[in-house]
Amino acid sequence: MPLLTLEPNRLGNPGGTPQTLIRDPQLRLQIHAQKQTKILQWLKTEIYSSPEVLTLVLGLNHRQSLYKALMEMQEQGLIRPARVPVVGGYQILWGITEHGQALAHDPTKNEIPSGKVFEPGRISALRLKHIMGLQKMKWQTIQAEWSGWKNCDRGVKPQRKTEKLRHRPDALVIDPAGRVVAVELELTFKTVNVMPKR
Repeated sequence: MPLLTLEPNRLGNPGGTPQTLIRDPQLRLQIHAQKQTKILQWLKTEIYSSPEVLTLVLGLNHRQSLYKALMEMQEQGLIRPARVPVVGGYQILWGITEHGQALAHDPTKNEIPSGKVFEPGRISALRLKHIMGLQKMKWQTIQAEWSGWKNCDRGVKPQRKTEKLRHRPDALVIDPAGRVVAVELELTFKTVNVMPKR
């Protein structure tokens, strides 16, 4: 019969306290402020996001750390959550409030706080998957040191009722070489429209 193997106690971790625990209160406050700033900067333009995307934005491995930051920001009136119905269930989203927008703008850059805030009732369940997919792509471009991400399909309306919109990409972004790249995210297969020969 084989002997039981016991895991040895970890060195430098007396009493089982986590080695990741930050004991310096000033450093804890600084890290907390950085998390809040990252979330507000993301939501300033995206308006709302999912916990999955916000976990990426903060560079976290566990959602528990994310929820702690989100709950504290909710208590301060910076963001708010909502359950949005989608096909087969619901999606939890966190969105920015007016107070959050006021704190997210940078007065040193002559920015004016945006009036866009999280309105769960105006979110299209059909477009939500597409929007979350674009947010993940935006995060990936930032990681690859691309810049200037601009959503092109939000709030674009024709000038007159009879006017048709030309096709716009989902987003524009600048690659590291300085080239402007159009981004399209297709979640379904599209058929190719071929004009008949005359």
